[in-house]
Amino acid sequence: MLAGTQAIACGGWYDNNNLNGNSEAKRKDSAAALNALFNTTTFNWQTLSWIDQFDVSGNVINFDTPLFGQTVLAIHVGAAKGQPTGVGYTSTAFFIFDAGNLLGGLKSLDFNRAGLSNVRVYSTGTFTPPTNAVPEPATWAMLIAGFGLAGVAVRRRRRTSVTFA
Repeated sequence: MLAGTQAIACGGWYDNNNLNGNSEAKRKDSAAALNALFNTTTFNWQTLSWIDQFDVSGNVINFDTPLFGQTVLAIHVGAAKGQPTGVGYTSTAFFIFDAGNLLGGLKSLDFNRAGLSNVRVYSTGTFTPPTNAVPEPATWAMLIAGFGLAGVAVRRRRRTSVTFA
């Protein structure tokens, strides 16, 4: 469903139901869907929160919040004119996928179903810039010993005999 990415898990499609709504019933359904997706009971409709929510149309989802690492989305598809009815049309699905660790984050997804209506971003990771490794203590010891030996070699002079006439 998400072109260019590999879904880790998908929950839904929940037919004839826009679970991205904010009513008590929609929040209860969303919490239940997330609990089913993660096989847990930790999501509660009263404390359910998300990072971002926005309307979309077309097949491309452009994110205001850059996505990194493991990301959880709820995507609602409305009734697309001229499209077949059934699962995926006028329903909501929840996805867990790896958005990667791109500099600047993942900013758009091509969704291969017509009729996108709205998206809710429940969670996304953070960017972890690549770091240079810190040398191990043995490496530091060899480095210091090498500088010491180089210093000794430079200071050491060959003794040559000079005769004055």
